[in-house]
Amino acid sequence: MEETKTLGKLSSKLLQVMKKNNRLIFSVSEAERILDKPKQKTAVFLGKLVRRGLLNRLKAGKYLIVPLEIDKSKEYLENWYLVARELARPHEYYISHYSAMVLHNMTTQPVVRVYASVPARIRSRHVSGIYFYFVYCNRKKFWGIFEKWITKQEKVIVSELERTILDCLERPDLCGGISEIAKGIWIKRKEIDYQKLVRYAEKLNVRAVVKRLGFILELYRLGDEGIINSLRRNIQNSLSYIVLDPTLPARGKHRSRWKVLINSPEEELKQVIWT
Repeated sequence: MEETKTLGKLSSKLLQVMKKNNRLIFSVSEAERILDKPKQKTAVFLGKLVRRGLLNRLKAGKYLIVPLEIDKSKEYLENWYLVARELARPHEYYISHYSAMVLHNMTTQPVVRVYASVPARIRSRHVSGIYFYFVYCNRKKFWGIFEKWITKQEKVIVSELERTILDCLERPDLCGGISEIAKGIWIKRKEIDYQKLVRYAEKLNVRAVVKRLGFILELYRLGDEGIINSLRRNIQNSLSYIVLDPTLPARGKHRSRWKVLINSPEEELKQVIWT
């Protein structure tokens, strides 16, 4: 471990053991056992490492090892989701929106934000150059989620593919806009359970989501006639229009079939399936 040459004996020992055990995030009690120091002295020592830029204090009793630039590998990037988990705790959470799209391989865009839904108000934070954004979600809406292995030792809770699509259609601003989620739907078109997608849309009970979903599926000719008709029945009594992409100006053509104001050019959305 080349970088330990510039560290003191104790800090070198701590980082080497953590790296050997694949522990990017650790507690004061774990450091106590490694350093063989009482809790107060361990906390003071860790504080010094924070000031030196070797550690990042996530919250009381939890620390993140800050790697050198050369060590910012794919393995390190995957640990961003573990950081989000630790920042969310003790609350329930699930990795959502654009971050869930990344975990479902729905996008190839670089990510500098991590999104997690929580049933509490948690302030957003920057940690080691990454922005962690916590989206408030009523506890009753914690469904359609599962545990996913992020590393060989650690799992995080993530929205299922179908729930990810619906969350992004409800908040296009948290997934790069409607074109990004539309592209993600097309990429995963053969893996989507369309019956589940309709059931989840009905359970979520947000008409704007149903309208955007129906428009996109019909545009890409995805799902069978029964799927489209089920979505149509869910909005048949709706008279109000919604904008297709809330991140863009509200101007464009009206599509009465789905009660959608198409403010994102259809041709650009169609190009997704040609690229």
